[in-house]
Amino acid sequence: MSRCCKENAVGQYCDSKALERNWFHWILGDATPSLEKYRQCGLLWTKILGLACVNGKPILKSGRVLHDPSYPERWHCIAFGNPVYIESYAGQILNGVKPEEFEQNLSLTDESDIHSFDQPFKQSLEIVPSLLEQKYIKEQPTCQSWHAILTDINKICNGISMKFHLNEQDQHDLAQEAFVQVLKKLKSGKLVYIPGRAPVFNLLTTTTYNIMFSILNRSKNQKESLRRLLDDASAGVLPQNGGRSVRVAMPKF
Repeated sequence: MSRCCKENAVGQYCDSKALERNWFHWILGDATPSLEKYRQCGLLWTKILGLACVNGKPILKSGRVLHDPSYPERWHCIAFGNPVYIESYAGQILNGVKPEEFEQNLSLTDESDIHSFDQPFKQSLEIVPSLLEQKYIKEQPTCQSWHAILTDINKICNGISMKFHLNEQDQHDLAQEAFVQVLKKLKSGKLVYIPGRAPVFNLLTTTTYNIMFSILNRSKNQKESLRRLLDDASAGVLPQNGGRSVRVAMPKF
């Protein structure tokens, strides 16, 4: 299938640009859970320091380099009235600050001295424009990104399962098992998103097709094994004691 056809096909399932954006933000948020409450309040801005590369060479799109959300080193700004700048590496806050100490020094309450009340518009007029100029990205809540990804992957699995022309129940079972396997690959890091290397919908549709073919082939082999076992039983040929045991899982399809 050509790239154009794949784009049109996946367009029936989800918005590929939104999927890519949500995947990008989920990678960002999942790496630093200790900053989630600032992320949820719309205060967390992050600058990614690493570039997306292939064989050590930066990937270019429309002549621009792309940043890799999986790169472990990041700069963060919690955009209070008096902004707080921190660094993280592989999800850990740097400079020897322990998570509990970090939380004690920052507060969302009105009494905290990190808020600026003498200049009420400083955040919107100075801090945010400065962060944008420095290429910081405003993070979105991790759960928001994750649930958006789940919704789109579920649509993709349901859509692709229809291509196999199964009955309704088998189609549902195939879609659900593929959905679970895709999520396992996503959470374990086996399904890797690198900006600019390949459209995420190509990556997900190819992975989903491979998973579904594997599921159906396994089901076919299980059916054949069960049929041979039943044929042998009908002919009175069964494994003897001490021989190799026969274990056949009941097929789903």
